[in-house]
Amino acid sequence: YTVTLTVTDQDGLTDEVSVSVYPDKADLVINSEPPGLLIVINGQPVETPYVLDEVIGGQVLVAPAQFQLCASDTLYVFAQWSDGAPPIHDVTIPETGATLTAQYTNAGSCTQCGQALYFDGLDDVVTLPAQTLTGDFTLEFWVNPAQAPSASDVICGDLLDVSMDLMGGHLRLAKGGMLLSGSISIPSATMTHVAVTREGSLLRAYINGVEDQGAVSIPFFGPLQLTHLGRGPGSGRFKGTLDEFRIWSVARTSPEILQGMDVHLEGVENPQLLSCWRFDHPNGAQFLVNAGMIGASATLGSTAQLFASTAPIKWGCARPLTLQIKAMLDGPFDATTGIMRDDLRANGSIPLVEPYTALGFPLVGGASTTLAAPLLTVTGPEAIVDWVLVELRDRRDSTLVVGSTCGLIKRNGSVVDAQTGGALQIQVDLPAAYVALRHRNHLGVMSATPLSFQTTDLVMDLTLPTTPCFGTEARKGGAAPLLLWAGNTNLDAGLKYMGANNDRDPVLGAIGGIVPTGIVTGYAVEDVNLDGRIKYHGTGNDRDIILRSIGGSTPQAERNEQLPQ
Repeated sequence: YTVTLTVTDQDGLTDEVSVSVYPDKADLVINSEPPGLLIVINGQPVETPYVLDEVIGGQVLVAPAQFQLCASDTLYVFAQWSDGAPPIHDVTIPETGATLTAQYTNAGSCTQCGQALYFDGLDDVVTLPAQTLTGDFTLEFWVNPAQAPSASDVICGDLLDVSMDLMGGHLRLAKGGMLLSGSISIPSATMTHVAVTREGSLLRAYINGVEDQGAVSIPFFGPLQLTHLGRGPGSGRFKGTLDEFRIWSVARTSPEILQGMDVHLEGVENPQLLSCWRFDHPNGAQFLVNAGMIGASATLGSTAQLFASTAPIKWGCARPLTLQIKAMLDGPFDATTGIMRDDLRANGSIPLVEPYTALGFPLVGGASTTLAAPLLTVTGPEAIVDWVLVELRDRRDSTLVVGSTCGLIKRNGSVVDAQTGGALQIQVDLPAAYVALRHRNHLGVMSATPLSFQTTDLVMDLTLPTTPCFGTEARKGGAAPLLLWAGNTNLDAGLKYMGANNDRDPVLGAIGGIVPTGIVTGYAVEDVNLDGRIKYHGTGNDRDIILRSIGGSTPQAERNEQLPQ
């Protein structure tokens, strides 16, 4: 430390003397059980273990960052400090230094995930794209004040006359004068969901989805502008954590708030969702993506930090999703039995490793899959027919594959896991996506709309006409069971019988290209009917199926795969 004395006489002459002071210091080691959790030291969140080099006799303010923390998919609840002091307390540095441990209990698997934004109460702000709300609206967010809330804790506002704060732990909304004052106390160190709605001129407050019946408000028709998070027109700054800040162009009801407040939103679920800041960005991000209909990003100011959220947001965490998919392939389909043949299994042609990697199909987020050999001994309707590929496609851009996995399709149409023979599973961290089913020589199909993943089991029966698919005539037939079109031997995005890059010529080429009566056995894309043989001529040949798939009467016709490219 340097102590400087500056002296100025009556004539304005100055002199300055400095003395360096070297105080005795000692280490304060902050730990947590388990390690790696967040602790707040002098107002700043840090990850344990953390060492401070402090002056002996000085004081440090320590507190748990949250009373509940989610780490490595485990929920930890704060129990006590190792010194037995209150959760928020000052620690005096002794001569010999000290070690302090925050002790947490394991409360099982947590349902929280994603990031939240921490404001330091000093200069942390977020600059929003200016939004002026002129009609009905809803503002909602999760908030966790780091200390006993006060008027200084301004959640949002503008630089002129709009502010929403937590005076005395109660929600307030003001524009020049007071518009709304809540009666329910909002605690510190706990995530609380808050919503404010305007319907006509009536303002309402909701805490954790329940209307604050004691809130006092005055009729308000005027515009409300928001330009910042963490500050308003005055000097007050918010200290604490915000998550899932949303602006709607309607006054949402209590059931609607309850239904959506703990659900991860991508922002395009409803055109009335104007802005949706989820804060799910890595620390150090400068811009916050607005997932709502307005789309303009917010700017992260100063040193506001992004940390693992403890808001109980469901369906945004990485988790297994069970896919109960059913489909029929036209190539091996037997109209007499109403199910598919299993010739490839019967003649031992099905490979033990999925074929899609070798064929050039991208596998996104999934490794190559192997088949458990005992599954090939199963006969009857549960017998294996072939490998298939399931894709998840981005709900905003359905040309973008965001996840994929390989499975097996049975004679009865069920798509199953290649190791267990049970329902197929895939890891997801999205609330919804388009789902596509592909086969190596059949045209793929995709759901007509993004399917909700806010469930543990997704059911998609592609054999039913009532299951809508993307595009026109994506499947063959008019009544159940609908079939996937067969004949894509050159692995492109359509079927052709004649002309350049047609699907007929590869069948002839596979048997030698000269003698059309030749037969080649094995596992190949040119085996359109999946009987383990490539035939160009005669009964059960693979050429005729291609002609039927394009209409059967006009060989120059083409059929396009109904998948976004």
